[in-house]
Amino acid sequence: MFEVVRLNEDGFASTFGISLDDVTNLVQALLSADSECGFDSEKREALMSIECPLDDINSLESPSEMEALDSNGLANIAGYSAEAEAQVELLSDGHPIRDQKKRGTCASFATLRALEVSGLKKNVFQPPIDLSEHFLHWNTKEYHCGNRNRPGTGIENHLRTLSHKGVCKEDLCPYEESSSDAEHKGAMPKSDAFSDAETRKHHGSQRLKPEDLNALKKAITGGSPVILQIPVFHNWYNDLEVRASGILYSQTGPHDKTEGSHAIVLVGYFEDPEAQDESYFVFDNSWGERWAESSPFGAGRGILPFNYVTTHCRGLSAYLLTH
Repeated sequence: MFEVVRLNEDGFASTFGISLDDVTNLVQALLSADSECGFDSEKREALMSIECPLDDINSLESPSEMEALDSNGLANIAGYSAEAEAQVELLSDGHPIRDQKKRGTCASFATLRALEVSGLKKNVFQPPIDLSEHFLHWNTKEYHCGNRNRPGTGIENHLRTLSHKGVCKEDLCPYEESSSDAEHKGAMPKSDAFSDAETRKHHGSQRLKPEDLNALKKAITGGSPVILQIPVFHNWYNDLEVRASGILYSQTGPHDKTEGSHAIVLVGYFEDPEAQDESYFVFDNSWGERWAESSPFGAGRGILPFNYVTTHCRGLSAYLLTH
């Protein structure tokens, strides 16, 4: 239980308690308590710019040295079957899986995957377009990042960058697989990249509650991928079978630690109304095709059980892009 002190307009102090599991929930709790604390819009904006540890992806680059496993075990995974697979329509069919390599840039990859897919579905981008993750990451670190010395940054900051700076095509600002500068930005984009990005600003987004499964499903059914922040647990991040199949599972014990968090894109789902524990989302990852090499939905795509989202993603970030 945290004790929060506030001052009213007359300068008198009072306190109220908030029970929190992590710093991310602290920020969410403070935002929800803005009426009690008297936050004005300027203070709210400042608070929204705070980056929580779970927004940082610095330790979760694409896993390396992944060993290939066969997919014989997939039939034993709760909820998976060939019949279920046949019912899932993926929004991102035809879009190649990308790889963030050794950089904490998952939020850039997830944001642009959602923009590319939804833009194509809604005839904003015709033909399909490849947008620059490096441009978005560099500008987010430069203009919308509270702590430049950390490798990662949050989804909200990338959405601000899309609105203010836009994003250029990949060939005008190619992705750098590593960065050695202290601020983890990489090289500054060239002038033609900035000029192109001015023509491609995106202003619309809607925040969702991750635990609201109906809202997530409605977005996907309507052709909008969902950018979702998930906690990454040590047990599955280092599990060879998970790396092969892409099927995530919840922590198995009280001492299983969180490695950090990761941004993914929900692009489909399967639901069994009579067995919610056998229902799941399909997501595009940014760890290349060696991760989830045996995934039934294609290399690089994972399976996220509904109960993982409702149990572990409450209070984290979830967005769809509006056009």
